[in-house]
Amino acid sequence: MQKLLFNDKDRFRAQALFLGKGINLQTLENYVCLASMPVLVKAGEEGYAVLLGYGAVVLFNLEPVER
Repeated sequence: MQKLLFNDKDRFRAQALFLGKGINLQTLENYVCLASMPVLVKAGEEGYAVLLGYGAVVLFNLEPVER
């Protein structure tokens, strides 16, 4: 059974960033990968980040200092 993210919350924050032409996802190290298509990683205390190979990152539920 899949774990649903933010299932216990009424709302959450999301922010999409375009960082550049591309992100080489094969070179990532020292992260907890929760999904691979697209790459979903744990970020901050209670947040997550979706990394897209074409250069975008979508941040979920991160505090400003964690971004």
